[in-house]
Amino acid sequence: MGTGMYKLQTIDINSQIELKTNTNWWNIEEKAPKIEEVYIKVYSSASEIYNAYKLGSIDILNTSRNSSVEENIGTIGYNIKENYGRNFDYLALNVESEAMSNKEVRQAVAYAINKQDIINSIYGGKYIQADYPLEYGSYLYNIAAGTNYEYNMEQAKRILVDNGWEYKSKYWQKKIDKKNVRLKLTLLVDSSNETRVNVANMIKDDLEEAGIQVTLREAKGNTYDRYIERKDYDILLTGVTVGVKPKLNRYFGEGNLANYTNGEALNILNEIYSISDTNTLKEKYQRLQEIYQEDRAYIGLYFNKTTVIYSKNLAGTVSPNWYSYFYNMETWYRKS
Repeated sequence: MGTGMYKLQTIDINSQIELKTNTNWWNIEEKAPKIEEVYIKVYSSASEIYNAYKLGSIDILNTSRNSSVEENIGTIGYNIKENYGRNFDYLALNVESEAMSNKEVRQAVAYAINKQDIINSIYGGKYIQADYPLEYGSYLYNIAAGTNYEYNMEQAKRILVDNGWEYKSKYWQKKIDKKNVRLKLTLLVDSSNETRVNVANMIKDDLEEAGIQVTLREAKGNTYDRYIERKDYDILLTGVTVGVKPKLNRYFGEGNLANYTNGEALNILNEIYSISDTNTLKEKYQRLQEIYQEDRAYIGLYFNKTTVIYSKNLAGTVSPNWYSYFYNMETWYRKS
């Protein structure tokens, strides 16, 4: 069964799955995998996996439970590789709300949030700071494109001042259409997600340090859904599991969480599905990235991190990435 480098030999869903080299695979002669048999061990809990690893029954394991690795197997005697996971958390800024309709305010908010502090405090340093949804390693991401919004509290305040905002009576204030507008924001978060609530509180603290007043709105279930349906928020803290194929419709397409519309971005979204030339596709995606960073309808926060642990007896090129930790598996072999 299967069309890959290995085929299914035997299976016991409660204990072990055995794979053998697929001699009929189209590329078997070029790849010439050094490992002829692979045993996938099945366990009922993470603790059993860690114990089996310490006993030498497992050569390699992949985990997103980053905080428990050192606690369970110590810090020495094994090799470790860390890479991006697929869980991306971000802020959607409602561009149709009175405060967030101003692009400079959105940019100031981006500069005022200390993402690394959040990662260190809430996630024990085990997540990876990121701004853009394709930063996990997609070939369509250009690290040099757009503005870099690293944490800079002074820059956040400077942008507001340059845009005509004045800080007085504990508020940023500005005359807009002959009306005195105070910069007050509502941050919506799912109260059933305790970790995100903690993150939301840190974001609130950061923004208030910049002089931006924030009301934290915690809701769950149908109430939370209704807030989102009505777009009744200035900022929404949320997240997504990134798929294998990059799709940016949730950020630029109709009905997006930021109420954001950009004609050029919509045209690009319609074009990319018919483009086969890689360079042209990269150019289109780079332009989407520039629009995302300039208009600042979204603020990316971080990706989770996956950890691959493998025995020092496992040799070859172990090069895991966000898609699979079996890349270059044909080079692996077990030292005697």
